[in-house]
Amino acid sequence: MAFVWRTAAFESIFEDGRLPRVLSVGMEDFNARKTVRAMHQHDDRLEFLLIKTGSGVHTIDGQAYHAATGDVLIYNCNTVHDETASVDQGMTVFSCAVSGLAIRGMSPNCLVPPNRPPVVRSKERYQELEDLFAMLYDFTMQNTPRAVETATYLCATLLSILYDLARSETEELRTEEQVLGRHIRAYIDAHYLEDISLQSIAETLHINQYYMAHVFKAVSGYSPVQYIIRRRIGEAQSYLLQTDKSITDIAMQVGYHNANHFHKAFLKIVGMPPQKYREFIDPHRSK
Repeated sequence: MAFVWRTAAFESIFEDGRLPRVLSVGMEDFNARKTVRAMHQHDDRLEFLLIKTGSGVHTIDGQAYHAATGDVLIYNCNTVHDETASVDQGMTVFSCAVSGLAIRGMSPNCLVPPNRPPVVRSKERYQELEDLFAMLYDFTMQNTPRAVETATYLCATLLSILYDLARSETEELRTEEQVLGRHIRAYIDAHYLEDISLQSIAETLHINQYYMAHVFKAVSGYSPVQYIIRRRIGEAQSYLLQTDKSITDIAMQVGYHNANHFHKAFLKIVGMPPQKYREFIDPHRSK
């Protein structure tokens, strides 16, 4: 029996059929990783990761999620995110970043609606996703005339599947504590480079200081102070990766008036001093 493909019923999720551009594809082993990429965001791309092995705690848009093998993490554009691998299991992931993503009814470079969780359970489609990611990774490693085109179509296939999976999740992020936690997080994200404290945050938001700290920790997995520090260190890492600013200048720009305090905070979170981190990421960068 022949199967008739009814193309008339097909409607692309991509506006005007325009496919996004693949910016990067990677496979990372968090067991072997010597550094941590603290909280950061991108204003020009969507990122998504498939956990191949292991597990971890992921803070996405101010909320903590426990994710494990088979889960997909989706970072919409301008979404603050942070990953911490399980100490005993570690974590191996496929990752992909794209730009120019335009989906009907969504903001640019966004895949998950704001009321849906950014962690998608692949369930019975895990093997299909892993195979697609593996092919996408292999093609991006090739230097052939059709590699970019093939990678683009593979990436579009992944996004199409994830689009459906994300909308099949029944959980919605609307509890009272989650809404308050997001409100607190939005304020901290707007002011974390300033000289703010628990007291000043609570007073500005008209919330009891201790209740605020409790709610934020329950939602994000971090205390407000820990979150502020990780946001500052994540911003510092971006400067170290993308600019030639001096360590002292970077410390000042991320809210540290004392360079020693900055060095100690950076070392505690990343596992190495700022200058060593810069050399570790780019050995060819001049000191």
